[in-house]
Amino acid sequence: MTDDLHFVVELYTDDVEKQLESLKSVMDKKNYSTTNNVSIKDIVQVSIDMKPASRTMFSEIATVLKLILVMPATNATSERTFSALRRIKT
Repeated sequence: MTDDLHFVVELYTDDVEKQLESLKSVMDKKNYSTTNNVSIKDIVQVSIDMKPASRTMFSEIATVLKLILVMPATNATSERTFSALRRIKT
C-alpha cells in the first residue's frame, strides 16, 4: 500500500506539494488541526466544508484522496483468486 501511495505522490509531486502548502495554511486559519500531524480525516473534513469554487483549487489533493480511499487495505481478494485458479488447474 505504501508503494502505491508513494508512486501516486511522486507522479503528482509538484502540484501536490503546492496544493498541500495552500491546504495547510487554510487548515491553520480555520483551526482544523491542533498539531503538525494532519490526518486524512482532517483533510476530508476540510474539503467537505469548503465551497465548491474553493474545492477546485485542490483538485490534485482530491485525486490523491480518492485513490487512497479506494485502495484496498489488503490483497486477500487477489490471493484467494490465485488459490482458486491453482485448484482449478490441478
